[in-house]
Amino acid sequence: MANRCIGIREDNGDPCQRNASGKSEFCYQHKGQEENYLIRYAKDDTYFCPIDGGELRYWPRGDARLCGECEGLLLNEKNIDPRIQCIVELPKAEDEDERIGCPTCKSDSDISVGENLMTNISVEWAEIVGGGQWTSGQVFRGVTNVGYCEVCGSFWFNEIGKYDDKGKRVDDRGIRIKGFWTKGVWRRNITTWLDNHDMFQEHNQWQMRQMRLQKIESLGKRKIQIYCNHIDSATGIQCGIRKSTKNTHDADYCYKHQPE
Repeated sequence: MANRCIGIREDNGDPCQRNASGKSEFCYQHKGQEENYLIRYAKDDTYFCPIDGGELRYWPRGDARLCGECEGLLLNEKNIDPRIQCIVELPKAEDEDERIGCPTCKSDSDISVGENLMTNISVEWAEIVGGGQWTSGQVFRGVTNVGYCEVCGSFWFNEIGKYDDKGKRVDDRGIRIKGFWTKGVWRRNITTWLDNHDMFQEHNQWQMRQMRLQKIESLGKRKIQIYCNHIDSATGIQCGIRKSTKNTHDADYCYKHQPE
């Protein structure tokens, strides 16, 4: 029975399912990976996800380690382009409760005694969805926490859209579009962002933050214009029902919360 190729798919980091060719340990498509020691000895160089504990796979396209479950991505210090180091100059996130242990230090007993917690840094992101030759597409914006290890210099990229502008976790009703960030989309996007080194420059991050906050402010004003002005005394949440259009009703409230 032919041996299975030990190569790794470039698009998603999954193990190749083809048979190896001839005397090689790789198939015809992954023949070019024969000289990549990170792939050949991947089983001897293991890292684990700080979120769910699963083993991180080596991902050739991003030259990084990727979690197949939470979509988190680890960049070791030796794999980081110097231009990405400007991330450490960005504001630190306020939510220290979300700090995670460094996967690199945890896998190397010579570096770590115990667990080194990574420093959370707030990073703005923007993604253009759709669009074509005659259309500009729609821009989605948000913030994610990027973990930085001050001991070994590694970075951990969380899936985008999980955090607000203060670095605190938000649910799917926040800036993130529910169901949009399916597996694979994040991997394609993080590769684009890592290639776009200017994105992490402090002045560009400031501009992206201002544009996102302006969008939030405009959405807030629109919500006040459209929805009932009633505020729940217990939760402080504005009513989500549209204002009444009946001539006999107060136009600032819905049918349910009309003033007596």
